[in-house]
Amino acid sequence: MILPVNIKKELINFSEIYKRLGCSKQNISYWNAHFYSTQSQRSIRSVIENAVVLFGLSPEDSEMLANSAGLTLYPSCGNLYEFLELHYNGKIKELSENALISERMLRYYKKITPTKQALLAIAVYLNCGSSETDALLRSYGYCLSKSSAADIAVMWFIDNNTNKNGNVLLTEINIVLDNMGLPLLMTRQIC
Repeated sequence: MILPVNIKKELINFSEIYKRLGCSKQNISYWNAHFYSTQSQRSIRSVIENAVVLFGLSPEDSEMLANSAGLTLYPSCGNLYEFLELHYNGKIKELSENALISERMLRYYKKITPTKQALLAIAVYLNCGSSETDALLRSYGYCLSKSSAADIAVMWFIDNNTNKNGNVLLTEINIVLDNMGLPLLMTRQIC
């Protein structure tokens, strides 16, 4: 492992690097088990921001590092309800039922950051293209990563959508994700 000049001079060990990054081995274990939780995503973003400073990464390198974790360090402005005003004319209850997101959670997203899976479920249900999906994800600090199996599967379906109904496409994606043992695009369980 090549360490930056400022770290080489101090001859520090890995536990010191963990400390300077603001994480521990326990954090990494938690992230492996709960990678898609918003808590994990926030703490991973914090560690990436600390790594940018600690290792003196350029803006391009820091964004590439964040993108490999499915995040962006430069979120755009916007929110879910503005996005829905542009792309959806129906009722919230109908969207909730069809995008597999509980109505309560959908309304709660006015106050909290939605999960990446919830945003993807909405984008897929609304038959958004890759640029629209990317814009929605980036407004909350997420992005589709080429280093995540779940993201690659979703990207493939979005790019190869042959004008399928959003419900059908969401179901197909969830079947593939389930077969791969990855979290499904939803916030509520189907009965």
